[in-house]
Amino acid sequence: RVLKSLPKDMRLQILETRIEQDRLHLVGHVRVHSDAERIAAALREQGLDVPQPTTHQQDKREIEFRISGRLPAPVNSETGGPS
Repeated sequence: RVLKSLPKDMRLQILETRIEQDRLHLVGHVRVHSDAERIAAALREQGLDVPQPTTHQQDKREIEFRISGRLPAPVNSETGGPS
């Protein structure tokens, strides 16, 4: 569900996706720095707590981005939620 929420009207390449406990880590390439923020915003709309992504100019055509975020707690978790 998380990856399906990514913007479909931009060119992007996902190089790494990791989920560790309650954390999501994405590394990939986009064409402009603002596309990384659009990806982060799309993840926020899915309920993830995502800070500003980090970006780095790889070459004239690619920007590497790194996004880390906290996944939302399950609705029926042991720490709260309806029983």
